Amino acid sequence: MEPSEHLPTVDKIIGNAFARYAFVVYKYRWLFLLVPCCFACVFALGFYFRPYRMRQNSVETFTPSDGPSHYEKAVINGHWPLVQDAFIPGKFFAAKHWIQVVVMARDGGNVLRMEILNATEQINEIIMDKLTVWSEFKNRTVNYRDLCLTWGTECYDNGHIALFKEVEELENYIKITYPVARTVDTPLYLGSIISGVETLDDIGTFKHATHIRLSYNLKQWPVEIDEDSYKWKFMLQHFIVDEFKSPLIKVGMWHAESINQGLAENVEIIVPDFGISYLVLSLFCTMTNMMVTYDNGKLKVDWVRSKPLVAFLGVCSSGIAVVISMGFLLIVGMEYVLINAVMPILAISVGVSDMFIMVSAWWETNPMDKTDARLARMLSEAGVAITITSLTDVVSFLVGAWSSFPAVISFCIYTALAMVMDYVCQITFFAAVMAFFGDFEAQGRHCYFIWHKVKTGTEKLNGAKGYRRTELIKESYSPALSASERMPTSNDKNGKPLKSDEIVVSNEAVAQESLTSVFFHKYYGGLLFNPYVKAIVCLLYAVYAGVAIWGCLVIKEGLRPAELVHSDHYVVKFYRMSAPFRNRGMQAHVVVNNPQNLTLSENRDRLFDLVRQLEDKDYTLGSNGTIFFLKEYLNYLNNLGALISNVNSLWTVDLKDWIRYTGGRPLWDTDIIWGDPRRGEDRYLIKAFRFQIGLKKFDSSGEQVAVAKHLRSVAAKYPELNITTYHEFWPHVDQYMSVAPTTWRNLSVSFVSMIIIAFIMIPNLYCGLFITMSMLSINVGVYGYMSLWGVNLDCISMITLIMSIGFAVDLSAHISYGYICAQGTTAQRASHSLQVLGFPVLLSALATLFGVCILSAAEVPLIVTFFKTVFLVMVLGLLHSHIFLPIALTLFLPNPSRVASSMNMLHKVIISVRRSLFECMRPHSGPQRTP
Repeated sequence: MEPSEHLPTVDKIIGNAFARYAFVVYKYRWLFLLVPCCFACVFALGFYFRPYRMRQNSVETFTPSDGPSHYEKAVINGHWPLVQDAFIPGKFFAAKHWIQVVVMARDGGNVLRMEILNATEQINEIIMDKLTVWSEFKNRTVNYRDLCLTWGTECYDNGHIALFKEVEELENYIKITYPVARTVDTPLYLGSIISGVETLDDIGTFKHATHIRLSYNLKQWPVEIDEDSYKWKFMLQHFIVDEFKSPLIKVGMWHAESINQGLAENVEIIVPDFGISYLVLSLFCTMTNMMVTYDNGKLKVDWVRSKPLVAFLGVCSSGIAVVISMGFLLIVGMEYVLINAVMPILAISVGVSDMFIMVSAWWETNPMDKTDARLARMLSEAGVAITITSLTDVVSFLVGAWSSFPAVISFCIYTALAMVMDYVCQITFFAAVMAFFGDFEAQGRHCYFIWHKVKTGTEKLNGAKGYRRTELIKESYSPALSASERMPTSNDKNGKPLKSDEIVVSNEAVAQESLTSVFFHKYYGGLLFNPYVKAIVCLLYAVYAGVAIWGCLVIKEGLRPAELVHSDHYVVKFYRMSAPFRNRGMQAHVVVNNPQNLTLSENRDRLFDLVRQLEDKDYTLGSNGTIFFLKEYLNYLNNLGALISNVNSLWTVDLKDWIRYTGGRPLWDTDIIWGDPRRGEDRYLIKAFRFQIGLKKFDSSGEQVAVAKHLRSVAAKYPELNITTYHEFWPHVDQYMSVAPTTWRNLSVSFVSMIIIAFIMIPNLYCGLFITMSMLSINVGVYGYMSLWGVNLDCISMITLIMSIGFAVDLSAHISYGYICAQGTTAQRASHSLQVLGFPVLLSALATLFGVCILSAAEVPLIVTFFKTVFLVMVLGLLHSHIFLPIALTLFLPNPSRVASSMNMLHKVIISVRRSLFECMRPHSGPQRTP
């Protein structure tokens, strides 16, 4: 028996399956309509758990979970855990009630003027003494001094204000220079408490500064005190943000809860936008699903075949999918991040695209057929299309979930499941809706007032001359919505099912072209394929590609903390006011986890060689900005005229005694870990220590990355010392450093996945080739133009870049496949592709644009970034599907005979191999061999 050469392709298998499935949907349409609604009601209970699925520190969700900063912070907190009565500001990173206040003169001038210092001192006194909250634990009002972290029994009271006020009186006791002031034996680092300093000489004398930083730190245990600290912190926020007014100074503040608070406020801003977006989408879908025909030079509205209520229920179908998916994930314990608040808008916008394809497929069916047959035809055609679009969208988001950013993982999983559920709801709930409204159409009911019957022109079709379906396909074939070859869609006179190429369609039905069909076929296509227009478009594409590539080369990376909150949030003001501190004055901590024996001079030389390498860069303040106990001890010995020798006692007993009695003891006690005699360790053994390096040029993401790379690379050169570096910005630096590699890796995987899906679902070599080129072009465009639009490459834009690959397939697959399967000249084939598919694809993109455009009004950089990238994806996708791609197809696929199915090529190889095996297995004369 010869092997068959007619191997079914995947799209035909899916089409046949949907055709059979449609009859089940029609038979049990009430069940398919009500079951998704019941599931939505059940899983809506999951929204109760939403507050319990959110991290306490939402900022962590935007930094990579595998970044080195997590280990580095754990090291420094392990060595120096927070001790509430041995606290020095800037030395501990486990404090959760850390508050910063930045003060500047209202006129932008010198803050060291006496009137500015007096105003600063006044607000400091109000904060420390006069702001009170009621304590249930102490049963009285408490102020800052009752709640503050202390050194011994004293609060840190921002004494530098008094220092600057009394600088002339104290000049004999303390040498005030920038960045380090000095007493006889104690350095005082000024770089973190004043900024905008103008030095007068090389030693750092200054008389001018623009900003002063104040610090307030509260206790966090026991639990009762923690609650009081929490209340006092927000009392201070209310005072600074809402109440404080001064003609002399401006004040900005930040605390550990500020970003979390801002992210929560973002949700309050977005939720009303979601309602508006839902309303806009509903109106848009309702208006665009009116059937307007162009008949004998007149425009007519078909009040029976129009589907406005169907379109509205299509939007509801996407909403049901969102409720089910989110509720389910919240119930099972999936982490919820605040950026997920925009997911429903995106999911519904994308879900509406499937609705347009299904309604368009319904309008392609014969209105004289029975409803179940029309439903079968619709699902067999649209089922393939929405399967492709849903599969590409889901795969792109699942690839995006392969990330170390918790926010990206959560968003992509929630969105991927929403896309899956949208697909399920489309082929269940919405298919049932189409079954009901198909019956209403057959009964001649009004598209709005379904209880009212109207006289329809379709009644005139009964006696009209019929056309075979194949003739209709030649004139207005929808290749991307291809049907199965054999399927019961209508009956002949004897009641026997006809083949799909024998369906009778009335002459009048063919003659009535929609207004959009006329536009795309006669006017748009005629203009687009004019040779002069082609030349102009080719030139424009060259410009497009060149600008996009240039944008790719100048893109910036990173999502800065201030961009996580809305533009009016007080954190934005603080970050703007604190910029001078990032430009000059911040400190990085360098931890030596495995100190060598300091008695040996080579070990000390090795250690100071490390310090010099860390200081020897444009990003540090040099030796003047380094605070290191060993450096100060050597200065002390030199001032005494002591001999620097390798005597053990000099680097053990004498060193510890110096630290014990020097004025800088609080600094050094929080920098050195001594051996514990209770554990049998030498009390003079230094187990670990740290020092601080002053930084400059530390404001932009690129500068912060450069500083981190420099410090970490130098530390790696001294493996025997086991060095750890840390700054509170390191988690953000990890984000800046991780986002580009993660984006390119996921884009590559998603790109390959889309190509595989395209070749499997749309088995044509040339179609797959043009889809691939379109994906590449759209992604380069989105990447480059978002850079020129002021969008950084961060975890939010990374999501939409990956998503854009799926959308590129959605918008390009139908047009390119339509061209290949159409007949006629190159212009005719391209024109037919646009005529049949141009309007549904346009509506799909416009639905997404209308859905996300509402977000552009939100004054939240995080959300605006999302809007800009999705906007670029859809606009560039439309440019390719409706302009660049049709022209490219006519230029590079001019000969229809060259168009061959890549899957059929594979089939021929398989058939050849099978035939060879068949020949080998035939019996031959002579002895038989057992196989």
